Parts: sequence; C-alpha cells; structure tokens
Amino acid sequence: MPSDHDDHPECNKELVKQIKVQEKIIGQLKERINLLETINTQKSLGDEIAVTFYCLVLGELTRILKNKEDEIREKDEQLTAALKLIDSRKETPPQLHDDDQLD
Repeated sequence: MPSDHDDHPECNKELVKQIKVQEKIIGQLKERINLLETINTQKSLGDEIAVTFYCLVLGELTRILKNKEDEIREKDEQLTAALKLIDSRKETPPQLHDDDQLD
C-alpha cells in the first residue's frame, strides 16, 4: 500500500529529520532519567549510610554513658562506705590499750 508521502520525497526527508530529532530528544531524556535515578539511588544510599553512622555513634555514646553511670555508682558506693566507716569511728570512743591506760 503506497502512502501519500511516497509521492513527495521532501516530506519523507522532513519526516525522517523530525524522527531523528525526536529520537535524539528521547535519548537525552532517557539519559537525564538515568542520571536522576542514579542521584536518587546515591541519595538514598547516602541517607542510609548517614542513618547507620548515626545509630553506631548513638550506640557508642549510650555504651560510654552506661559505663560512666556504673563508674559513678561504684565511686558513690565507695564514698558512702567510707563515710559510714568514718561515722562509726566517731560514734565509738577510742579504746585505750593496756599500755595506754593511766596508772
């Protein structure tokens, strides 16, 4: 079946030219879409890395804080025990040993 354009080679050339321009535009759009997808993937990956790093840092800070709390609690217990010992020595009068007694 012959087309209406077959009789007009100029029309065919113009159509071929327009098709090539459109194919070029489509190719450029595909490149841009691929670039945007790559950027989006990298951004998502970057966000994922940032969240992972944040969680690691938060976990480490929590561990350090827990260790410091344990350390402070231990020192507080030692201080409390020392104060109780000092108080108990104040309450009981010093005992005189046999050689310290007055004649």
